[in-house]
Amino acid sequence: MAGHLAEMHEGEQVTRFRRDSFGRLLKRTTERPGMPSVKTDFTYDALGRLARAANLDSETRFHFNAADNLVAEIQHHQLPNGSEYRAVTRHTYDALGNRETTTLPDGQTLSWLRYGSGHVHAMALDQQELIGFERDDLHREVRRHHRGRETQLRYDPVGRLIGQEVHQAGGRKIQRQWHYAENGLLTAIDDNLRGTTRYGYDPLGRLKSAISPVREEHFAFDPAGNLVDPQDAGDDGTTAATRWRQERPRDAFDHEPHERIRVDYPNAPKLSPAMGNLLKRYAGTHYHYDDFGNLQRRIAPNGETWEYRYNAEHRLIEASRFAQAPAAGDDSTPLTRARYAYDALGRRTYKHVEQQGQASELTVFTWDGDLLQSEERFQGNMQVSRAFALPELEPEDPERRFSLPRAQRQQMLTEIPGIIPQRRVVYLFEPDSFIPAAKLEARYEAVAQATGTQAYGFTLYQLAEPALYYFQTDHLGTPLEVTDSDGQLAWVGHYRAWGKLEKANDGNNRQASTENPFRFQGQYHDPETGLHYNRHRYYDPEIGRFTTQDPIGLLGGENLYQYAPNPTGWVDPLGLSGSPATATHITYQGIDATTGKPYIGYASMQGQHTAEEVLNYRYGGNFERFGGQAPDVLYDGYGQAGKNTARGLEQRSFEKLGGLEGTANKQNPVGPNNPRRDDYLASADEHMNGGRNGGRCCRRR
Repeated sequence: MAGHLAEMHEGEQVTRFRRDSFGRLLKRTTERPGMPSVKTDFTYDALGRLARAANLDSETRFHFNAADNLVAEIQHHQLPNGSEYRAVTRHTYDALGNRETTTLPDGQTLSWLRYGSGHVHAMALDQQELIGFERDDLHREVRRHHRGRETQLRYDPVGRLIGQEVHQAGGRKIQRQWHYAENGLLTAIDDNLRGTTRYGYDPLGRLKSAISPVREEHFAFDPAGNLVDPQDAGDDGTTAATRWRQERPRDAFDHEPHERIRVDYPNAPKLSPAMGNLLKRYAGTHYHYDDFGNLQRRIAPNGETWEYRYNAEHRLIEASRFAQAPAAGDDSTPLTRARYAYDALGRRTYKHVEQQGQASELTVFTWDGDLLQSEERFQGNMQVSRAFALPELEPEDPERRFSLPRAQRQQMLTEIPGIIPQRRVVYLFEPDSFIPAAKLEARYEAVAQATGTQAYGFTLYQLAEPALYYFQTDHLGTPLEVTDSDGQLAWVGHYRAWGKLEKANDGNNRQASTENPFRFQGQYHDPETGLHYNRHRYYDPEIGRFTTQDPIGLLGGENLYQYAPNPTGWVDPLGLSGSPATATHITYQGIDATTGKPYIGYASMQGQHTAEEVLNYRYGGNFERFGGQAPDVLYDGYGQAGKNTARGLEQRSFEKLGGLEGTANKQNPVGPNNPRRDDYLASADEHMNGGRNGGRCCRRR
């Protein structure tokens, strides 16, 4: 169809698109020599809504009501042993379109009780309240009730969390206080379980130090924000390359944030081991990448080596661990091998882990949008296992009138050789967020054994009564404790600054009685690799960065591997970028010193800041691009509404000044293929017509 992208080439990689007469994507095929190709199909209903998305590993079907609300989602996964896994989730909504109930694949019903325009004041499971919320006049949560226990929250005048008190069994309390500097950066956390942790920052707001009673951590950065070894840094926490860059000649670097160094000077110091943002070494560990910047091999100081394989869409599909780096052509069996698969939306459907001397383990995931709804774990065994369940009258599949009754579990496990079910966990999240609130964990118990007609035996399994646990999280939603339904500590985590779990216990230096897979918001910890699955890519807490480039490309900023300038104020639940909901956004305009033309830009900084602070953060205080003078600020705003307006104003100003011909911009800021273009432009137009849209209004410095 005219005007739509049909084929895209990136080196040897080719992506082809096929569309219908309405321009809707029907098929996407990505191929590259040496990598598994990815073929994805899309189908739409009569009203143009996505009805089916499928690839070789999974098929997902969607059903909507007349108000375009999703009322059923069917996830059908292909598992590595040749079996299948099917999960059906249903939803109902109130008159305002707020979700009222979700019927889980196992038949349990989760419900939300709301007031006013949709604010949640309780969550219930099968009509039994799990969590109750009390809110202030601004609808912020100030008190949470869970099975007779209580959590209290306090905020400062600008809405930041400053106090948390969790009442436990026996009258004990968990108490925390947060302290902030005038610029909004977190300076200290007082915690009666962990003591006081203090944080220091460099002039750009990047985390420089984290000092707790048990550990001191110090960090330094190169010009692009990559972590470097502290011994390479000066007293001010910056590298020699950073200081040289701040004093560099004008033409030493390209001035678009996504471009790399153009001119190298012989007197420039070593630009750190992260040239082009490819971190080559850190703390004795060496990192190697493929042609697309995907982490391909990691070699620890003791020689232990991890090798990573990706599909053509750059998603991790296999990770293998060796005692020493294998030679070329060496096909020796790794000590650990983990395989991963994804659905057509990029959500991970399973992981299969094999370790020498241990039974293999398979974990299957079910999703609710971008939220992990549940996981079910199985263990490999030489015997043949079957699991059946008591039926209910409601059909499992809304597409099949005469389908089997809904199972007591996600699906009936029949004819699955070598698999023993272990446990199933259902996760509940705070309303409209990625912050975990509770989990229901049930283990499988063998209830009967029988001899099959084919001369082998099989075992029947049944889920035991689920145990209920509650998550206690910090100001960013990172779980710090997990308590059981009686208020006893079951899991207490101690983290390093960039999210690596240092240790976990039950609060009394005994082994934790449950697991917590969550780390920073949206991250799921894989113990087999140490990496965190972060929806669209993987995060390495050892080095505070992602293992692959940001899939949104240039919109990801100057450093496509960066998690955040600091982990004390940023969250990135989708693995794409820092959360715009908690950031300050600006639109600015200056005269480019080289061309004499105006340049229109957008910048953001996590937290609440002045426009000047955001500009300084964006350019490191160096405005040589604009002849040494800071550009004018056209707009500054906060949150998602602020971002929408700032991006829209960036585009409108670019158009008003003559586009690419009349400005020094090298690309259209918000082009026609940007999926949020309409939202951005509508917000900008409303703002220019007198609305505020999260901003403090247009102004010039």
